[in-house]
Amino acid sequence: APDQWELYNLVHAPVERVNLLVFDGEFPTPIRAEALPRGLGREQVEQVARELRAELARQEAALLSPYPSAHPTGRF
Repeated sequence: APDQWELYNLVHAPVERVNLLVFDGEFPTPIRAEALPRGLGREQVEQVARELRAELARQEAALLSPYPSAHPTGRF
């Protein structure tokens, strides 16, 4: 199954009504150009999505270490 991604512009859609990415498509696939908020281009959406995906990978690598975890959630 493909990754499912969501990306919102909270200035234009503060209640997350318009997902800027096709959530079950090839990453990063922006929605139709005519559905994007005014002034926001497909290239800009793709760039932000890539940057956020890279940041997520950095955070996961740092915080989701394999067992035994550097950040244990419980004690025995």
